[in-house]
Amino acid sequence: MAVAAPVISAEEVVVNAERIRRRAQEIAEQYPQCTELAGQPSGWCVVSQKGWWPYAFHNMVDEDILRERINDGHRVIITVGLVAKPGCKFSPTDHVAVVAGANSEPPLDRKLTRLIRRAKHRAASALLR
Repeated sequence: MAVAAPVISAEEVVVNAERIRRRAQEIAEQYPQCTELAGQPSGWCVVSQKGWWPYAFHNMVDEDILRERINDGHRVIITVGLVAKPGCKFSPTDHVAVVAGANSEPPLDRKLTRLIRRAKHRAASALLR
């Protein structure tokens, strides 16, 4: 017997994304190796999918579209919170990222790595606006 995944509202998705973004900020402020990132811009990206369609990437600027898609049945795959220097290349020293997976089965490792990289870029793109 299959157990259905819990239904998550669009509001819960956005609240969780904000929580993950704040956690990335806390890490940047707490750890000595991240002191240069304290006070840098922060953002988030939610990766969603509906059925077999390609993944959709939503950052803070796309919040209304994200809400529409969640209400339309998209499920959350991962959420990334990011603190980064504007224009960074995402080396280990120029950003802090917090990644939270959904309750559903995660994609394969290589695919997940690519999704996280794309999500970081989408989150960073919102920081420049």
